[in-house]
Amino acid sequence: MPKKKKILLVDDEKAILNILKIKLRVRAMILLLRPGQEALDLISSASPDIMLLDIIMPGIDGFEVLKKMHTLSPLPVIAFSAGPENAQKA
Repeated sequence: MPKKKKILLVDDEKAILNILKIKLRVRAMILLLRPGQEALDLISSASPDIMLLDIIMPGIDGFEVLKKMHTLSPLPVIAFSAGPENAQKA
């Protein structure tokens, strides 16, 4: 049986995290996080295969996570946002 990939989900909305977890858990090990700083801490220690990252979050937002994480890891990221103007910037 192939090893499940690890997906790091980062969002400040618990309901969104739960929906994504339900949809993805069959195919992957899910690591759920709410604040951005915890995501940065977990990138090194948990070695996820990909990160799904909300852009609009209080405190450290998704843009800041992207800036800081690229010094830590070449981890692929799928960024998402309720604000359509954030897609190009991300």
